Amino acid sequence: MTDETTNNDGAQSTNTPATTGDDSSQSATEAETTAENTAADVSAKTSGIRRRAVIAGTLGSPALFGAGFAAVDSFGIPSMPSLIGVGAASPLEQARSGTATAGQMDSATVTVDEQAAQNLPTNRYRQLHIAEPVRNMLDRDRGDQVRVTRGNDAAVYTISETISGDASTVRTSAEGKCRVSFYEDGSFSDERRWGSLRGDDNCSLAGEAFDVEIDPRVPAADLSPSEAKERGELIETLNMGGSEYAVLAPHGGQIQPFTGGQVTRLRSEFSDASVTSWKLQGYGSDTSFYRWYVPSAELSTICYPRLAELSEQTYDYAVSFNGINEKTIYVGGAAPEDIRQSVADSIDSALPHDGSPVKLGESHYAADSPQTLVNRVTENQSNGIWIGQPIADRRKYSDLIAAAVGSALFDG
Repeated sequence: MTDETTNNDGAQSTNTPATTGDDSSQSATEAETTAENTAADVSAKTSGIRRRAVIAGTLGSPALFGAGFAAVDSFGIPSMPSLIGVGAASPLEQARSGTATAGQMDSATVTVDEQAAQNLPTNRYRQLHIAEPVRNMLDRDRGDQVRVTRGNDAAVYTISETISGDASTVRTSAEGKCRVSFYEDGSFSDERRWGSLRGDDNCSLAGEAFDVEIDPRVPAADLSPSEAKERGELIETLNMGGSEYAVLAPHGGQIQPFTGGQVTRLRSEFSDASVTSWKLQGYGSDTSFYRWYVPSAELSTICYPRLAELSEQTYDYAVSFNGINEKTIYVGGAAPEDIRQSVADSIDSALPHDGSPVKLGESHYAADSPQTLVNRVTENQSNGIWIGQPIADRRKYSDLIAAAVGSALFDG
């Protein structure tokens, strides 16, 4: 499989007027935050009318940009996250050698060069070119993420290239610069229009040089979801359990709303199961997707301390809840087809008549690469179950879908 098809995250901006409209509504934000802290009652939703069989076989039309965004969003970073069990040091071994405990490392104050990064297309606005001395000090390599902070602004970038020249210089595209330009004079401003396939270069920083701080630890530490929402931050939540199942939301919070709540729901509904759960939750008005989103195939384990802790062991199976810009729910992953089909059938049977059709993942939504996070944490990178869901189904039936997934896996 080529780099063009390994992300399989079905990346969805929840804040783009052109593509998702009311995804950024306050009601969606409040519901997601509530779900992050407590599992809601799903009984009212389960009493809905069951779908007609004809709906199950109907393929929904793709939303604007949705058909190809997951493939386009794969950047082919030269150094991808290490796989477990294929000769690379495990996250635990890296932590023991001092390379996974990012909190013990120094941050660096550097200058974002006035010159834009070369050979960096506009749809790669999450990438950063970094000078060798800075990279060495941070103990980060190509394919790793770093947190870039400018005043009240912060965003996640992936190191894609090492550059020569001034030891304190980094480069990104004009669109990349604009990811840390939302707070001007201490107040928030977002009058620019962001598109799903690219960033925006219409900001005062686009052609300027400016200083930023780079930190090798990406999430903020010791914040609750409500505190993270208030501060527009990125956090991790880890609940260690057994090694039978790992349940993941790599784009929770307001990045892909309701997916974090689905992890909470599944874990609480099936508390007797051997489940370990992890959520990466990003917040921030209308900017959460553009500042915090990283395709799960590119998430570098050592940059997220709680993910590194989860990855100290492998799991028999893993489930990942994700958002997509489609009108179909896709069940992908590297798990055997009969298991994925059982999950798809369970979701399909549970949804009322106005739910989206459910299909096995294909093309962009196959999500069968060993680099995709849900596969990466399983034994032999071969037992991940990737759930891609439109916003309408997440908003109305997120708990129901999570319960259906749990029923297929834990009650079988």
